[in-house]
Amino acid sequence: MADPIIDPARDRPLSFHWRSVDDDWIKRLDLPQPRSTDYGRARAAILTEAVIAARYEGGRSVSYSRRREFYAG
Repeated sequence: MADPIIDPARDRPLSFHWRSVDDDWIKRLDLPQPRSTDYGRARAAILTEAVIAARYEGGRSVSYSRRREFYAG
């Protein structure tokens, strides 16, 4: 099976390993206020990862599994 992190033909897995140093660019997106600090941090991490994938990885998409079983174990 191909490694999704290395294989450019696959979506980039959402990892939450990236964080923006400055969130001013997110504020300019004119999104609704986050419901909580944790929600705001999660949204910023997702947006940052999407920018990295789009800009530095040839426009790759970012994806995550919605199945709980995927993360079990």
